[in-house]
Amino acid sequence: MDAVLVKVLRVFNGIFIGVNWLLNLLFDILIKKVREWISMIIKILGSGCKNCETLKENTEKALKETGIEAEIIKVNDLKDVMAYGVMSTPALVIDEKVVSVGKVLKPKDIVKILETYK
Repeated sequence: MDAVLVKVLRVFNGIFIGVNWLLNLLFDILIKKVREWISMIIKILGSGCKNCETLKENTEKALKETGIEAEIIKVNDLKDVMAYGVMSTPALVIDEKVVSVGKVLKPKDIVKILETYK
């Protein structure tokens, strides 16, 4: 009787592992789809200077190249910029995470950053 019970438990364990694997796979697929549905929000922090405008243009080029849809918001108010802990501009913020400070990224560099958020 014990041998039969062990075999039954092994079968159930195999089924459980398979179902668990399938659920993890479905969860990963669901997360990817949700990320596609939710639009990305990108903020350009700065005073509105030429460098800030160039970063905005380069971000638009990178978005077009990757096919990612995002809302770009220019943040010019010094208090709002300081709230991100940024002391040098321009700065690039993606989904409320500061990803670049004090430099004008080229479109190819922004593409690399965006790909980590896909």
